[in-house]
Amino acid sequence: MLSYIGMLSVGLALESLVTLLTVRFIPFFMLMWIITNISVCIFPIEVLPTRET
Repeated sequence: MLSYIGMLSVGLALESLVTLLTVRFIPFFMLMWIITNISVCIFPIEVLPTRET
């Protein structure tokens, strides 16, 4: 469920930023965003960074 929510948040941010960027900057932004989106769903939960309090 956490992977689904992580990918959903990245996808929604992508949709909002694509409308704000011009066509010229979309390829650079998409490359970074695809790497971020895949890294959210590939890493096991044990490897993901945690916040210690």
